[in-house]
Amino acid sequence: MIWFVKNKKLWRVLILIILVIAMFGPWFYERIVMPAQYECQSPSVRLEGDFCGSPVAGIHLLYYWAGVTWEVKSVLSNARPLNEWLREFLMISSLNLVWLPGLLTLRLVYKNSRGLQLLNLVLWGCALISIPLFYPDRDWISNPALWGIWLYLTVAIAAIGLEMVLLQTGKGNINAKNRLRGGIGSPGGNV
Repeated sequence: MIWFVKNKKLWRVLILIILVIAMFGPWFYERIVMPAQYECQSPSVRLEGDFCGSPVAGIHLLYYWAGVTWEVKSVLSNARPLNEWLREFLMISSLNLVWLPGLLTLRLVYKNSRGLQLLNLVLWGCALISIPLFYPDRDWISNPALWGIWLYLTVAIAAIGLEMVLLQTGKGNINAKNRLRGGIGSPGGNV
């Protein structure tokens, strides 16, 4: 356990590397109308009925957010209703919650503080919850070919576990430190 805590930077960098791999993996299918009597061309796969799907990487969530943000001019020129744009903007912004914990984990690699660790734990939890709630396409639930989103969920769970262990053994928990060292308050230490 001491090695685990002493090498927290290494663990966080590993989480970031796996996070980047997950973001470049397939997360959802872009649906294309293709009548059932015709074959779907590679890399598309037959989804259901008259739809084929082309796999899209998770990094494209940033492009969607940028596109929705760019449409502010159409709202300001009254070419698009504000309520329609706002609904789309909030939906896409909630999907981009997947990047925030990664950015904060990167910050924790260079500067560690209990407050940032707590915030990181909360952000990883929110990101983990947001995917099943706000995800635009539910094909990922039954399709292991969309490995990018599954890898992200695994990384989120691992990051939550890491931050919980690091918080428990952090500066504010003297008994946890003593247990690690075998000191006062530990089963084998001085009482």
